[in-house]
Amino acid sequence: MKKIVRCLDSALEFVFPSTIYCISCGSIIDKSRPYGICDNCMSLYSFATERTCIRCGKPLADDNRQDICRLCMTKKFSFSKGYSCVRYGLHEKKPLMQLKYGEKPYVAKFLGKLMAERLAVSNAEFDIIVPVPVHSSKLFTRGYNQAMCLAQEISESSGKPLADVLIRTRASRPMSRLNLLDRLENVTGIFALREDAGSLIAGKNVLLVDDIMTTGSTLEDCTRRLLSGGACRVETVVFAAGADGKQNKED
Repeated sequence: MKKIVRCLDSALEFVFPSTIYCISCGSIIDKSRPYGICDNCMSLYSFATERTCIRCGKPLADDNRQDICRLCMTKKFSFSKGYSCVRYGLHEKKPLMQLKYGEKPYVAKFLGKLMAERLAVSNAEFDIIVPVPVHSSKLFTRGYNQAMCLAQEISESSGKPLADVLIRTRASRPMSRLNLLDRLENVTGIFALREDAGSLIAGKNVLLVDDIMTTGSTLEDCTRRLLSGGACRVETVVFAAGADGKQNKED
């Protein structure tokens, strides 16, 4: 089955090359741009290359002189450490929207590469990679899980195995309509482990993958499930993280 999928991907790539248009603005580019992003968009991105929260990985605000973000000052997460590539903003939002709602799963190839490089530069150590799941209804309408697509790219880059051990037991409400407390309640208890999860994650250092972190509620609930299933430690990685001290409208 995997060979068939790869053959189809290769055929589509030949007919509709994913490398000729910028994944952010749609401008024509060439294959020399390693992340599928044109030079102009690259200059507009706020990369998390300088001060980031030592706990969750959010880029720190210029007026925050602490080594943790304002969210982590008030909330203790169960995951050991987090990593992010960019601060979530107007420009960084575009490729995520293409991936999540634009029916363009190939965007994950570029974002996943950035995430894998972020982990490598940070010397992140993990044994197994687990994507945050989407509900079956959303998987049916979208056709794929964007976190799984990102996790697959990280797996290929790192050589670490992928384990689809989490399930979402019910659909959640759109985060854009909720305040902070409602967001926390919206995802609490909606994740569970598959029956065979214990044999795959017991005693392992798990890397939990998602596209974006805002309040951290989704990552927290998934982490708790993984730890309850015997995982030794859980670290997280996202492409984009909400600004220090601010909420964003996407989950």
